[in-house]
Amino acid sequence: MREALVLLLAGVLALALESALLAHAPAAIVPAFALLFPMAAALLLGPFAGLVVCAALGFGADMLSSALFGQHALLRLVEFALVRTIAGQFDLVRPVPFALFAFGLALADAAGSAALIEFFLGAFEADPRALGAVALRGIATAVAAPLVLAFARRVTSFGGELDPRREMRLETKRPVL
Repeated sequence: MREALVLLLAGVLALALESALLAHAPAAIVPAFALLFPMAAALLLGPFAGLVVCAALGFGADMLSSALFGQHALLRLVEFALVRTIAGQFDLVRPVPFALFAFGLALADAAGSAALIEFFLGAFEADPRALGAVALRGIATAVAAPLVLAFARRVTSFGGELDPRREMRLETKRPVL
C-alpha cells in the first residue's frame, strides 16, 4: 500500500506541475500528466490500489480544472479498466508501446471529455484549431510517457518491492515448442 501512497503523492505533484505549466505555456505543448500518472498506476499497482489512485488523481484533476466535478474521475476509471485489459495482452511497460498507447489514450480522453460535456451540458462545439491542439498535446503526452513511467517505477520502488511485469496471455492456435 505504500507504493500506492507514494505514487499518489507523485501524481498530485504532477497535477500541480501540469496546472502551473498550462497557466504559462500553450496547452498543445504541455503533456497530460493527469492522464499519464493514472496510466502508470494501472500498470504498476495492484487492481484495488491502482483503482483508488486513478480515482483520487481523477478527482484531483477535477479540482484543478474547470471541468464538471467527477468528469476526470469517471474518465480515469474507464481508462483504468482499458489499461488493465490491454496490459494483459501487450507489454505496455516498455517505452515505445506505452508511448503509442498514451498517444491513443490522450486522443480518446479528449473525445471522452467532449462526449461527457455534450451529454451533461447539451452543447459542445469543436473548433478545428482545437482539434489540432489536441493532436499536438497527444504527441507531447506520448513523448513524455516513457519518462513518466520510468519515474513512476523509481518512485514506487521507494515504497517497497514491486514487480510490474505480469504474465502475458498469448492465445495461439498452433502448438508451441
